[in-house]
Amino acid sequence: MYSTSKNLIIQSVFPKFVGSLFIAFIGMMIGFAFIPASVAVFMPFVVVVLLIISFFVKLRKRKNGYSSYLSLKTVYFFVFLMGIGIYPSIAFYISDIGAVYVLLAFAITTIVFTLLAVYAYITKQDFSGLGSFLFVALISLILLNIAGIWIQTDIFHIGLSLAGILIFSAYVLHDISRMKRSGFSEENVPEAVLDLFLDFLNIFLDILRLISIFKD
Repeated sequence: MYSTSKNLIIQSVFPKFVGSLFIAFIGMMIGFAFIPASVAVFMPFVVVVLLIISFFVKLRKRKNGYSSYLSLKTVYFFVFLMGIGIYPSIAFYISDIGAVYVLLAFAITTIVFTLLAVYAYITKQDFSGLGSFLFVALISLILLNIAGIWIQTDIFHIGLSLAGILIFSAYVLHDISRMKRSGFSEENVPEAVLDLFLDFLNIFLDILRLISIFKD
């Protein structure tokens, strides 16, 4: 089972995760070309609502004796909407720090994510038990980001960015470790792809914010 799960990660999860990044990029380009920023910023909230609905539908179907998972098409649709949703942020950073630094942030994110993913894949250490701790840390980070609307100091926002990078880096370790050890199957692949995409996206945005603060 362990060996099968590891093979599935390499053969299915990682290639589809790369595909999700490409689809998000297409969504972002369409957002730039056709969708007003005032509309695009609501796309992540639409995704959150759809994910909540999908979660409760899944619970209901399980109660009825069925096993239901997000389909890959659904995940790619969510990723496409997220791509549209982040384009106003990317446009802001391009105007603020320049496209070269945005590309630098993406390159750093890719390197960090790849190193973490490879380590989580090859190590015998189990990070799947971090889930409860990371959930509490994530809720705390969300609350602190809300507080950051009123606390406009560089030190505070540098701390938030570093905390976000650490938390979502730990989520990469946790998510891949969980795939290796929890009876992972082909049906779980779409949800795994979405998890990794959200980890990557949040690391990228926090690195972008950090570069922006230091450049300014």
